[in-house]
Amino acid sequence: PSKLSQVLTQLKAAPRLQLSGVSRISLVHAYRNDHWGARLFTERDLPRIRYANDSLSIDVQRHAKANNEFWRPQMKVEMENGAAHTLELSKKPASEILSELMSIAGGPAWNKWVEECQEAGREPIQADSAD
Repeated sequence: PSKLSQVLTQLKAAPRLQLSGVSRISLVHAYRNDHWGARLFTERDLPRIRYANDSLSIDVQRHAKANNEFWRPQMKVEMENGAAHTLELSKKPASEILSELMSIAGGPAWNKWVEECQEAGREPIQADSAD
């Protein structure tokens, strides 16, 4: 398989990460040295979210962080109705970050996916060895 077909397979993987009622996502995390879950979420899951929500505004800020500095990574989810949710991402694996985001904004399609997974006896989002 070509590199392009591999990328498309990953972008189209189930579940489709369609967000409902979200106008903007802002994410802040360290460029390196910390915030491993937020960094993996940005690398692995954000492209799938972008693919499923092409008109969604996504802003990612990666800042340099020294080992002796302490600040928490965050994601702000702004809804079309004006409401906003701030997710604390510190010490969370990427799969947990994705699960929290989808529980806030996944909508009916996400709820259906969760029900199907529960009936089949599996988790809606699989943790992997990178988490």
